Amino acid sequence: MKILGAVLAAGKGERMRIATPKPLLPLLGRPMVGWAYEALRASGIPDPIIITSPALRPAFAGILGRPVRTVVQPEPRGTGDAVSRLKGLVKGDCVIVVIQADTPLFDPAHITALLAARASRNALVAFATATVEDPSGLGRVLRDPAGAVANIVEETEASPAVKRVREINAGLYAFAAPAIFDLLAAIAPVGEKKERYLTRAVELALSRGASVTTVTVPADASAGVNTLPQAAYAQAILQARKLAELMSQGVIVDDPASVTVEWGVEVGAGSRLRPGTCLEGATKVGTDCVLGPDAVLRDAVLGARVTVRSSYVTASRLDDGVDVGPYAHIRPGCRVRAGAEVRSHAEIVRADLGEGVKMHHFSYVGDAVVGAGANIGAGAITANYDGKWKLPSRIGKQAFIGSGSVLVAPARVGDRARVGAGAVVPAGRAVKPGTTVVGVPAKPLKGGRRA
Repeated sequence: MKILGAVLAAGKGERMRIATPKPLLPLLGRPMVGWAYEALRASGIPDPIIITSPALRPAFAGILGRPVRTVVQPEPRGTGDAVSRLKGLVKGDCVIVVIQADTPLFDPAHITALLAARASRNALVAFATATVEDPSGLGRVLRDPAGAVANIVEETEASPAVKRVREINAGLYAFAAPAIFDLLAAIAPVGEKKERYLTRAVELALSRGASVTTVTVPADASAGVNTLPQAAYAQAILQARKLAELMSQGVIVDDPASVTVEWGVEVGAGSRLRPGTCLEGATKVGTDCVLGPDAVLRDAVLGARVTVRSSYVTASRLDDGVDVGPYAHIRPGCRVRAGAEVRSHAEIVRADLGEGVKMHHFSYVGDAVVGAGANIGAGAITANYDGKWKLPSRIGKQAFIGSGSVLVAPARVGDRARVGAGAVVPAGRAVKPGTTVVGVPAKPLKGGRRA
């Protein structure tokens, strides 16, 4: 039977008191709605639908990294009304799996189990339940003496005895369609906003003699997010799962409580994440690397045996054996080739450092290509901005750039050339291969060597 997946994502999250709508709140680098959406896809349900408000619909155009189908709920008339908006998409018999955007902790296995439970009973309604320590604010699941579902009671309508029940509605459903739409239409609207709640479908189905079944999921899978503390709790669980997965693949994590690794990050076996390390975005780390303490990488690609200590690396590539830090800053657009060193307080941007380059001590290279084996001295810089344009420079193989020197772009230093300490190479000037230049402006050293 065809299966249709849907994510309810119309909530603003007013209790969070932030400008970001609740479904778009990032959790471990992915919008919260993305966790529910991807759980559906990973369970084998292709192309899920997001049911959202007119105001939020444009936000889903590219936020999940792929085209997304959306259905609009014109007014906030409750979850039952939201699911009824799918009626026009259902052609013939199918099963509709509904998950809420603010329940980001369901695994694909939970969805698969729910579908199996519904199929085994040919149930009109199937939903997930969990037994939690503190059910405050959640709908309680009531059962008859035989253990069958009798009702879902919202806390606002619950008696003191019902409030003591710890089995709750986890917010994951599977419905037989098109029959469910007649049931949803019969749900009575309540409150000033005339909302129709999905939980009422259980009571109505039972009253009509239809089959209702449940599947039990772990308490942490059922955790919903309505406040920022709840968001932090959910993110901590997602982080623990991510680190457990990496450690099962041979990644060493010294102190999981102090390490952040976002969902899209890849780390090779034998690599070590030391305290304070933060790996974000699409970062890919090779084998046998050592990152940290206090290394922050975003959208970085690392080869094998790379070391990054107390430094930032953003949208750049570090080849095998590169050594970075402490306190270095590798800004976007850089390539640091095998065996190169970018050390204390050094900074590069849009730069290509060749194999074995040594760049130490408060130096800066921007918009430059540096040849293999070159040495960038302490405090040396490329002055790559003329007030209007960013301009390139080129430093040759085995060149030596002395401490405190300035290469005013566009500048060119040939292979094996030497720029003396404190020298200034003017814009457009070329230092010939094998020569030594000194002074301001830099000129060939009298009697200086030539390779």
